[in-house]
Amino acid sequence: MSVEDASLDRRKTARQSAARNTARKLSAEAAGTFILVMVGTGAIVLDANMGGTLGDAGIGAAFGLAVFSAIYLLGRISGAHVNPAVTLGLAVTGHFPLSLVPWYWGAQLAGAAAASAVVAALSGGAATLGETLPSGAPLESLLVEMGISFVLMLVIATVAVGFRTPHLAVAFSVGATVGLFATLAGPISGASMNPARSFGPALVGGGFEHHWLYWVGPLTGCVLAALLFLVLKRSIRARNV
Repeated sequence: MSVEDASLDRRKTARQSAARNTARKLSAEAAGTFILVMVGTGAIVLDANMGGTLGDAGIGAAFGLAVFSAIYLLGRISGAHVNPAVTLGLAVTGHFPLSLVPWYWGAQLAGAAAASAVVAALSGGAATLGETLPSGAPLESLLVEMGISFVLMLVIATVAVGFRTPHLAVAFSVGATVGLFATLAGPISGASMNPARSFGPALVGGGFEHHWLYWVGPLTGCVLAALLFLVLKRSIRARNV
């Protein structure tokens, strides 16, 4: 085998290895988003069927534990973003390749849609599949979604990127943040913070009214938080010089 042939083989092997690695990451993102939507919206459906037994705190805990589980189980494979807004935010910080953003989004939306299809099948035609809808004025819910997504992204950027926090602590911090906001803001906006989480129930249930809120709000909030994180990071570096 010539030197040129050997070089071609090495490049081919490297491309195949990179493709397999990307496929593993996308599979992990789809699985993680499936866990989040399946458990979280499943809790909403269960609560409705049980006459409100779980309550806002129970539903919030379900979402928080689902996020914790997804990050703990799959974080070392794909980062377990399980959220298109978080993926974009991490790309803005420079800690995630921009070229992979559309692929991650596709995997996350597919996982969410599959989860909602399972929830619909198991619930036997429930009146709700855990759709996110504003309880009042759409503008109010938009601002709430922006605000809670901003804080969520700032927590993620700080613990996962800024301080290189241990994996278990990252899972706990992000899961606790999601659980808290799902409890407090759920009655106002649905506390999506996540376009994929809203997309799955909307697609399967056919409820796209006000769906734009749950893209614009989280995406805007996460991008603004990512930009603030970059400013703060540069400021800290400047003081340490």
